[in-house]
Amino acid sequence: MRTGTIAFLLGILTLLQSADLPDVRFACLLPVIILVCIRFPRARLAGFFVCGFLWALFRSELNLDLTLQQEMEGKTLLVEGIIASLPEQRGDSTRFLLKIRRIHTETGRTWTPPGLTRINWY
Repeated sequence: MRTGTIAFLLGILTLLQSADLPDVRFACLLPVIILVCIRFPRARLAGFFVCGFLWALFRSELNLDLTLQQEMEGKTLLVEGIIASLPEQRGDSTRFLLKIRRIHTETGRTWTPPGLTRINWY
């Protein structure tokens, strides 16, 4: 069991060391790899490694979906939200967590991202 856990973590670390993410559709192979591990015990160690890699790929793709869309970069956005933490003074900047309720674009589009956003004010 311990070697399986180490192989899983090595799979995660392998993905974290890669410069580019592979296509997220490879994560669809995760159930197939799990079935292969169950059916063929000799392939379990390699299967744990691949499962760790694919799991990290799946989770990283979910986190990338939370970033600002590329066409919104450099545009003026109106953000409505609630301050979720006490502001911290750091040299010439202040930072705090903001629970965003809505984001409005110049074109009139509105959307609501999930979770908290760290705001840095210089």
